Amino acid sequence: YAMGLRQSQEQRQIIGQRMYQYMDILAMNMDEINRYVDDAMRENPLIELLTPPEHFTHYSDWDAERQDAFDRYSQQSAGKTLEAFLLEQIAFLKLDESARSAVVYIICSMDENGYVPENIDCLNEKYSPACIHNALEIIQSLEPAGVGARSLGECLQLQLARNKESDPLLYTLAHDYMPRLCRGQFKHIAKELNLPVKRIEAAFKKMTKLQPKPGNGFGHSNYTNYVVADIELHYDNAAQKYIAAYLYDHYANIGLNDYYSLLISDSNTDAETRAYIKEKTDSAKWIIGCIQKRRDTLMNIAQLIAESRQQALRSVSAPIQPLSIDYAAERLNVSPSTVYRAIRGKYISTPRGVLSMAAFFDKAKLGAAPEAGLCRSDIYLKIKNLIANETHPMSDSEIANALKADGIKLSRRTVAKYREEMHIPSSSCRVRIKSEDSI
Repeated sequence: YAMGLRQSQEQRQIIGQRMYQYMDILAMNMDEINRYVDDAMRENPLIELLTPPEHFTHYSDWDAERQDAFDRYSQQSAGKTLEAFLLEQIAFLKLDESARSAVVYIICSMDENGYVPENIDCLNEKYSPACIHNALEIIQSLEPAGVGARSLGECLQLQLARNKESDPLLYTLAHDYMPRLCRGQFKHIAKELNLPVKRIEAAFKKMTKLQPKPGNGFGHSNYTNYVVADIELHYDNAAQKYIAAYLYDHYANIGLNDYYSLLISDSNTDAETRAYIKEKTDSAKWIIGCIQKRRDTLMNIAQLIAESRQQALRSVSAPIQPLSIDYAAERLNVSPSTVYRAIRGKYISTPRGVLSMAAFFDKAKLGAAPEAGLCRSDIYLKIKNLIANETHPMSDSEIANALKADGIKLSRRTVAKYREEMHIPSSSCRVRIKSEDSI
């Protein structure tokens, strides 16, 4: 009985894991699904790319050109992230372990513009407000000037102080009048300060030479991140209506390698090899099935858009009447969360140009879509906080489990992707870094 119960629990675990895996695949955009398939083929020799469609070579050429353009830009720029630049600077400062930990925590909490959350001193119980205050002062003394600010006003004040600005009016404007200054309410400010309007205008002109986003220029490429449509809505002359057609579906043309099927049927193949092939076959079939199911779901949604919005497709001046997530879910016999994940980050080529699939759905309902969850920047911050406060370098799986305990369900692969996007080293690299720091 106990063995049967354990097997039943293991089966439920596998089903649960596979469901999460499918939902991850469904949510992937074009670039992500291509990378996922490439990784899957490297990890599983039973998955192979079948004869690609004719347009696949054109897509590869286009993608290679975009990568070449990116590589050319990378060679022209240092490409260092703001986070890495700041961490390099604190490496030379004599700080005790507690202060250094707080400084690293704040650096990891910054957004790409170099700002920290206004409530930074309340985000982590590990550090006292006084400790955070001292750590902020250290960061705000670093380059570039203005980094570590909690608001635009504070950012500009830091730069004014670094520039040894002697005019007290500029500090007053940055501290007390930024919202009104940005709205151009010079007359009101001048009246309140009992100063000529021209004095306020001159001060404002001087302030415009400061950098409102000190993180600009760090770790950002200037090449265009082109949008690639998954599906095209085109007019079918025979049917006399718009229909959906899939684009760039080379990743849907993956299958099982026949060689291993022959190998497992060979009586000379040993038991260990057979077990390995069976395990990889099951995994490959599941991945191939998930990708095909993703393709079918996107096609069904696109066909629903085509069928229900013919007038908007025929006339580019006609307004697009939004569909509701619930309506689409009911029509397609899937859950609303499935529709939400399917359209998120996907694009569709139409007579109006390439549009987000979400453009055809009710924006109010999209905002409240099931499992919409946190935005990516919020998840970035949570991952950064976990790593900043780790007692030992956490693996991506451990981070995923910690996030799951907090109500955020991400796969290990997604955690790794987000970590790499933030230029945070892997756990093994962080082990080496900590070892070197202790020498």
